Amino acid sequence: MFIKFQSTKQTTAAGTLVDYIMSLALGTLLISAVCAFSFHSSRSFATFFNMVDADQANSRTINQMVRDLRMVNVVTNFSSTSVAMLDLNNNVLRYSYDSTAGTLKRVSGTRTNTMLRNLARFSFEFGQRNFTNGTFDFVPTTNTWECKAITAKWVSTRSLFGAKTEDMPQELTVVIRN
Repeated sequence: MFIKFQSTKQTTAAGTLVDYIMSLALGTLLISAVCAFSFHSSRSFATFFNMVDADQANSRTINQMVRDLRMVNVVTNFSSTSVAMLDLNNNVLRYSYDSTAGTLKRVSGTRTNTMLRNLARFSFEFGQRNFTNGTFDFVPTTNTWECKAITAKWVSTRSLFGAKTEDMPQELTVVIRN
């Protein structure tokens, strides 16, 4: 003998208004957290890419300048923003800074390369081979035939999301071998 009881009440499958509001609030909170994380990550990646790009440009410039300046025969002309030299093959080699464009250019023969862009400041300093008394600074010179040490100093700027920032200052000192 089996007795079967049937309920006269029907079960409801719908939620209440409170359930819907809580679901909506939790969904909104989750979506806003994902959006905030995404926004912060994209800003971080853009900043990181900008810094890597600046570091690579500085490294390429330093490597090229060391190669060039170590092996020149003679410095023929210089100022605080440019230097002209004769390389080992007696070809003219020139580095010049354009303050209006914010670029450093390398001219060798007929080939012109832009080494650095977005420069805030750039300057050359020239010295003799010997040091000043009590320091490791080179004795400054104004004569091309005495110039045996060249120092280049620069600061790059980067623009990210409308804000301009300056990179770390770079300084390179090279002693001419010849």
